[in-house]
Order: sequence, then C-alpha cells, then structure tokens
Amino acid sequence: MNPISVVIATLNRGENLVSLLRQIESLETKPHEIIVVDQSESYPLKIKQQLNEILLNSSINYQKIEIKGAAAARNFGVRIALSEYIIFIDDDVILTLDFFEKYLSVINSDLDFDAIAGKVLGLDKKTSYSLPKEFNDQLFGFMFRPMHYGYPLEHSDLGTCNMMIKKSVFKELGGFDENLKRLEDSDFSFRFLKNNYKSYYDPSISLLHKFSLYGAARDIATNQNRQYPSKEYWQQYFYYVIKNSTIIEGKTFLLFYLKPVFIKKGMLLRPLRLFYALKAVYNGYHNAKQILRK
Repeated sequence: MNPISVVIATLNRGENLVSLLRQIESLETKPHEIIVVDQSESYPLKIKQQLNEILLNSSINYQKIEIKGAAAARNFGVRIALSEYIIFIDDDVILTLDFFEKYLSVINSDLDFDAIAGKVLGLDKKTSYSLPKEFNDQLFGFMFRPMHYGYPLEHSDLGTCNMMIKKSVFKELGGFDENLKRLEDSDFSFRFLKNNYKSYYDPSISLLHKFSLYGAARDIATNQNRQYPSKEYWQQYFYYVIKNSTIIEGKTFLLFYLKPVFIKKGMLLRPLRLFYALKAVYNGYHNAKQILRK
C-alpha cells in the first residue's frame, strides 16, 4: 500500500484548491489518501460546482471545520490520516509530475529519516525562502535543521508547503501549536530539533509556490494596520520568541522587526502614530504573556 497521506489546509482560496486537486488527480502516481481540511465559510457558485464535481469523482477525504488557523487544520488532518507518512502542501502550489514518486523513492530507500523537506520555488523558478542573517537558524528557521543539503544552501526557510514527516513523530511532538496563527512551522521546527529527530533536505523534490496574498493564515494572523502592525501581529511573534528564545535572541528579534516599523516608516516624526504603534507592541506582548501563563 502507498504509505502516504497528503494533508491540505485551505481557507478562502477555492480557485486554488480546485486547481490543486485537479493537478493531483491527473498525476500517474498519487498518494494513498488526500485529506482536505477546509475552513472556508462559503464559495462562489462556480467554485462550489467545480469542487463538488471533483469530490464526487474521487476518494478525497474532504472535511469542513469551523476552527480557523493552519495549525489547527493540519493537526485535524493528521488525526484522521490513515497512512504512516504525512505530506503537507499548501493549496496554492503547482506540483511536478513526479512529485509523489520522489517522496516514495525516499521512503523506499535506506535513508534514516524522520522528516523530509523539498525545495520550494517561486513562479520565477527561484528559491522562495531566505532567512535574514540576523536570525539564529535553529530558532527562526522555518523547518528542520541541521540538514544534509547536497549543496551549499545559506539561510534557507523550508516551510510546510512541501514537507513529509512520519505520523508517529508528528504525534510525539504534539503537532503544531494552535496558539500560533503564524510561525507554527518555526515553532514545530524548534521542537523537532530539540528532540534530536533526523531530517533531510532533498532539492529534487520541488514545487512552485504562488504565494497568494489572501486566504490561509493570512486572513487570521496578519490583520495589519496599513500604518503599523497590529497587536495581533505582535502577539504571535512575542508568543513564539518568549516560548523558544533566550533573552539575547529575543532582543535580536525585536531590533530586527522594530527598526523598519519605527525608523524606515518615519514613525519617530509622527508622535501620535508612534504612540499607537508602541501601544500595539505592548498589548501584543501582554497578550502573549497571558496565553503562555495558561
């Protein structure tokens, strides 16, 4: 039996979801199980009809849930998954024709691993993710380190839009932290490293990421004021940093994020706007501390 379950979390991106499911159904090698965890409230009639047609003519396990957030959706998908290995992909990706074949070949090889991460490319075919050098890789890197890269790859963020993990390992780590509406993959990465699990980066397993500007966790966690980040934005970052970092790393984080907000945007020359921006930072910090105390 093909030992792979694919978990796709989606929110308000029906057109992308339909496109992805059609891609998967057209591939010669498919996963044993496709699980779609949909948090959308509604779709336009055309999208509903297209999605219903796909579901009627396939064995896709389609689940609607009310809880919002990528972490909650992915955790739900893993809980109901039947296979030994879980692949996470986003709803706004374009797969290669041999995408699942590549993952299966790794499973059938002699490689000793707990998780595999593939390459993520933008539509311009360039590697999508790049970490700021100011960040400590083990704290702020989106996915698993240390890795066997196969070639030099500096400050690479490897997110959950292209990765596979043993279901048993995912459950041992407690899944994604549902308090996080963003950075949930970074947090998971940190715990993965801390517990000395083995990971491998395979650049031959690649996909294209469209980087949609709406939907998914962006609708929940970003919620940014056009003039300065909201308290919800800061809450997420403070929660993650306080939970996982040292004081020095926390200060590095603050300097990196506060500099563009308060200096590059000329906030120091706008006292009233500066006051509200600082208030958002303080409230975000206070809210994060409250959540961590629970």
